[in-house]
Amino acid sequence: MIRIAKILFVVVSCLGLRAEGQSSESGFPAPVKAVLKSHCFKCHGPEKQKSDIRLDTLSTDFINHRAVAETWHDAMNVIQLGEMPPDDEPDLTTAQRKVLVDWIRAKLHAAAKSSKADSEGVVMRRLNKVEYRHTLTDLLGLEADYGSELPSDPLSIDGFLNNGKALGMSGLQMEYYLKSAREAMDRVLMEGDRPERRAQTTDKSELLKNVLPGEPSARLGRYHYFGMEVKAPPRSGRFVIRIKARAEMVEGHVAPFMRVHYGNHISGAKPLIDTVGEVRIVGTESKVYEFAGWAGSFPIIPSAGEKLKQVLVVNNSLDDGVKPQKPTKEKDGKKKRTVYPVDRGFPKVIVESVEFVVNDHKTWPPVAHQQILFSASNEDSPAYASSVLDRFMNRAWRRPPTRNELETYHKHYDRMLADTGSKVQAMQETLAVVLSAPQFLYLLEPGTKASDLADHELASRLSYFLWSSMPDEKLLDLAADGQLGKEKILRSEVKRLLSDPKSERFIGQFVTQWLDLDGVDRVAVNPEFYPDFDTALEPCMSRETHLFFREILRNDLSALRLLDADYTMANAALAKHYGLTGPRSQEFERVSLAAAGRPGGLLAHGAMHLANSNGEDSHPIKRAVWILERLLHDPPAPPPPNVPSIDPSDPDFAKLPVRRQLEVHREDPACGDCHRGIDPWGIALENFDAVGQWRNVLARPEGKRRRKANLAVAVDAVDAQTTLPGGRAVDGIEGLKKYLLKERRDQFAHAFVTKLTTYALGRSLELVDEPELEKLTRQFKDSGYSIKALIGEVVVSDLFRRR
Repeated sequence: MIRIAKILFVVVSCLGLRAEGQSSESGFPAPVKAVLKSHCFKCHGPEKQKSDIRLDTLSTDFINHRAVAETWHDAMNVIQLGEMPPDDEPDLTTAQRKVLVDWIRAKLHAAAKSSKADSEGVVMRRLNKVEYRHTLTDLLGLEADYGSELPSDPLSIDGFLNNGKALGMSGLQMEYYLKSAREAMDRVLMEGDRPERRAQTTDKSELLKNVLPGEPSARLGRYHYFGMEVKAPPRSGRFVIRIKARAEMVEGHVAPFMRVHYGNHISGAKPLIDTVGEVRIVGTESKVYEFAGWAGSFPIIPSAGEKLKQVLVVNNSLDDGVKPQKPTKEKDGKKKRTVYPVDRGFPKVIVESVEFVVNDHKTWPPVAHQQILFSASNEDSPAYASSVLDRFMNRAWRRPPTRNELETYHKHYDRMLADTGSKVQAMQETLAVVLSAPQFLYLLEPGTKASDLADHELASRLSYFLWSSMPDEKLLDLAADGQLGKEKILRSEVKRLLSDPKSERFIGQFVTQWLDLDGVDRVAVNPEFYPDFDTALEPCMSRETHLFFREILRNDLSALRLLDADYTMANAALAKHYGLTGPRSQEFERVSLAAAGRPGGLLAHGAMHLANSNGEDSHPIKRAVWILERLLHDPPAPPPPNVPSIDPSDPDFAKLPVRRQLEVHREDPACGDCHRGIDPWGIALENFDAVGQWRNVLARPEGKRRRKANLAVAVDAVDAQTTLPGGRAVDGIEGLKKYLLKERRDQFAHAFVTKLTTYALGRSLELVDEPELEKLTRQFKDSGYSIKALIGEVVVSDLFRRR
């Protein structure tokens, strides 16, 4: 039987569809009809239609009935995976399986070829929030949190944030974009004389109660901070903090870190401070470290007269995985004072001086201003304004403006100049409008029929794929010269973009969206179940997965290591959580798992387990869906309406092990068919608890709480043995990984190619794309599963180079 979860979503639309003037059976070639009659029509034919699916009358016209083609495509997949026929029916021989698969694939390719000639591509894709912020940063040469007030972007059906179909636009958003653009230009283009530089310097720490734990000091260990009240804090604009510091090392220990905070504080109240930056202090010689920020991005005093302090706080942020001891209270005469432990074995940051500077401009106007309003002999002429607009629009819109566009914006500048009497203000407003135009906010690929992208369109598609930002000068020059479309040039640019630090954005965005790492933030860990869990570990878990993928990409290792590896990336805190040794700071290192007995690969990452838990215990169904959707691109259909929950309020049911709860759930006829194909994937990971720690026993709460000393706790041994769809028995995560690498390797390769290509194109893939995906999958396998090589092949493929 064809797995119900895969095809219910198209069954209603395709049942009974036939090619005009014929029955479906007459459309089957004789060998295909013979296999279907002997193995499929018994359950899906005239006498029985399991799950309301009837194959003998299902149309064979793939070209005119898209839903039909989708259904046969799903059928081909489950046939190839051995999930059809079911376990209680005679299996297909290799020859029979080949007959069905070859027939379906040939029909699909013919339909794809026919559809491709008439297809229309996605012609508009709005920049998402991350792309918008990076684009303004690269365009203006000034890093800031641009677009912070914009609404969150919606996830597409594929789980990505750059899908053009999902990225809508509202009138309110347009107002936010214009506001954000005005604020950006106000930061960049300056008017008037150089403002007075103001600086405040100190070499002694002030006492700032309740800002950070510890004692004020210039010698920063584990329990100290350096505090300074900023006497004349800026309400807007850029500030610079310069700290002269050195390290005092301890033999056998790593170098300390210095973290700088800024915000407001009133004694006795919770401080509102944010981090300005952090740096490792690696030398024992004094050095000046510089940090910069925008006042409006940090908590500031709301109005004059408030009894709040604007404060700058520095601490030693080295995290060596050792949990700080709590201070004690000791009598000091009639009063009690707080006494912090002495930690002589902890390396220190020695702060020699701290300087807070406002209006610290090395040149005037600043460099960012001069890059837009450049020096010229004709600055008072209309031709100068036209040159400024032309150059800015060419970069902002990622292609040269037309003559009409340039004239339109020049007229707008003239109106603004007449209204304000200020060339700078007129240009600020005009360029803000340029940054609010569709040509900036969207990746425009005009055209209604499939055709090659223009070179400027290709440059943008490439840079937003690998940099999440605009093309740089070299890409734009290649596009202007008509060279970028040449395959040799394009491959060379892929290598260049991947070697640039901006490609770290690709790693962060693709991995987060592909593997749904944001799920870590959606789950609240119950402290009654995990009293020792520190929420500061959550970003470390996501970082582990980012850096694990990065290690494979940068070193050109096989992508199969995503499924199994004898190492991971960890810092001191995460290593302690996992029971590993090695890292001694918050910096991540490659850590061997060989001697630790902990499994490797994505399936062992804490981020996956936490994101797919309920914060109290494992959730096998969520884990299973994650595997099927993220690693195998085989998501189960959504549950039908009114399906009962697996977590009813019956206290006796709640006492059952999760495995037994799932068995009870599958006994319900409305649930059984789907969950028999889902649950086993998650059961194989039962050795991991909700926060990714290894366990050999299940400790279940008698009531709602587990770790209260006065409550009895029932204990069961973990049983991670299960039978996957198709009858393959596996024992825990190691058995599951071996099965994936041996039996599902091709499916994983195709799934990874599909996910990467979906992200690269910024659209959902369709059946018409399948032949190209199969070609890319073959190239991926032939390269030894090299992600670098795959990225290059995706970029030079027709899928990427054509709209």
